[in-house]
Amino acid sequence: MIEIIDNIGFFLPFYIWILVAYLFYLRPPYIAFYGLFYGIGIWINKIIKQIVREPRPDGTICINGETYEGVESYGMPSGHAQLVALALSISLQMRLHPVFSLYLLTQTLVTLWQRYVYQKHTIEQLAWGLIVG
Repeated sequence: MIEIIDNIGFFLPFYIWILVAYLFYLRPPYIAFYGLFYGIGIWINKIIKQIVREPRPDGTICINGETYEGVESYGMPSGHAQLVALALSISLQMRLHPVFSLYLLTQTLVTLWQRYVYQKHTIEQLAWGLIVG
């Protein structure tokens, strides 16, 4: 069961992107806005990682055989935290149905838990990912 939750946490930014894009499908300007900021968020994350160059914690546990090379070897800020925070903040600003926002909040917490337990990021790296997102 824990392995299933861990895999969900690992792939969650992608799942959330699909879900939010589907919800915004009926509102074309919003899906364009979300897609634009999702892409910009990925680039901002890489730029900050390149500037700060703070390594990931020692003892990182691989889930799906992923490796971190180049800019991805840095952990500050957490890209996963940043992308789920973006989706959550946009859904709250859009005043989508409260159940959906609660779902996104729960999924955000699952992602943060997974990234911390598997030593992908420190608490500080996760917090900064949330702030940037």
